[in-house]
Amino acid sequence: MLKHRLNYFTTYFNIGYIIMLYPSIAILSWIGPHYWLPSLELVWGILTCLLSIAKDYKQVYILRAFIGFAEGCVM
Repeated sequence: MLKHRLNYFTTYFNIGYIIMLYPSIAILSWIGPHYWLPSLELVWGILTCLLSIAKDYKQVYILRAFIGFAEGCVM
């Protein structure tokens, strides 16, 4: 059971990464990299810190998906 959860952690991250990979290019050209990239780094840092207080594996799934969003935008 634990082995499946570890695979799901990676799967949710990859789903978030793939979803935001191409829309981030449009957002980057619309907003500009000088605003978009630092704000993504801030969001990534906050979400990574929130991983340390997650109480349940379901919370980690959600946080990993959002971390994937933030990393997918940076490529």
